[in-house]
Amino acid sequence: MMSLKLLPLLLLSTLVNAGDFHPATTLGIVRNPELIELSGVVTGGINPDVLWVHNDQNNLPRLYALNLKGETVATYILDAFNEEGTMAGDWEDIARLPHPKGHHDLYIADFGNNAMVKKEHRLLIIEEPGINSAKSSEVGAIEFRAIYFQYPRDYVCNSECLLVHPVSGEVFIVSKSVKEGGKQRPNSAVWSLPDLTKEDSIYTATLVAESIPAITDRVTGGDISPDGKHLIIRTNTPKAYLWEWKDGESLKEALKSSPKEIPLADEKGGEAICFSEGGSKLFSVYDGKKKNRPLHIYHKK
Repeated sequence: MMSLKLLPLLLLSTLVNAGDFHPATTLGIVRNPELIELSGVVTGGINPDVLWVHNDQNNLPRLYALNLKGETVATYILDAFNEEGTMAGDWEDIARLPHPKGHHDLYIADFGNNAMVKKEHRLLIIEEPGINSAKSSEVGAIEFRAIYFQYPRDYVCNSECLLVHPVSGEVFIVSKSVKEGGKQRPNSAVWSLPDLTKEDSIYTATLVAESIPAITDRVTGGDISPDGKHLIIRTNTPKAYLWEWKDGESLKEALKSSPKEIPLADEKGGEAICFSEGGSKLFSVYDGKKKNRPLHIYHKK
């Protein structure tokens, strides 16, 4: 029989090993009144002290740079409007890919589909601009190229998580809701996109896994660490899941292992999460329509 004297020590051990990151602390406050439905965040590549963020549907089609106090230091307009003057589509996540020539590309995922009616989706790809994070910047236009894709057969998906592997360049999508032939399928389906350098008019995603075994909640965001060795996925509850991604493993194999659970700050409806440039920190921020939202940081233990 287990000694009762050991029980508190075991409980403490379980708590300490619950995740690789300390609880959230507040870095600063995001006060920009335009950022009212902040759905994606990624750390800058050539701007490691910057967080790139954007809103989701029915808002301005803009890319914002925040410093680590939550202050907006640059705003870029994408020519992606609908008739109402807001964004055409539903931007749900953002990721970054280093380029062999030294620059970094930012991928904005226009694949939100709450009504489950859209068949065609986009990635908007932007070369990351260099900015001075200590100074505010006027609003300026920025060029992008659009990659169009669809899901196979009669799948319809609403997705909020984009993952771009920083070493291989592979692009993955984790869906929040999935239907096939009008029937509800398991949540958290994982998809891959083919080589996007080919000049296809529209690409077709490949189903990697019908679900993620560890996740029963709805997936709302995620990121891959800059060295490609860790993967974080958050849900519509105040927690995220952290996997180690071993060399030579496929994403499907990595997701079969047991992740570590990371308690998140109380960000009801939160979607945005990313690693720091060195991978030793996580950043998250609240999504819903709320002014002066905190920018959270989680330090690695």
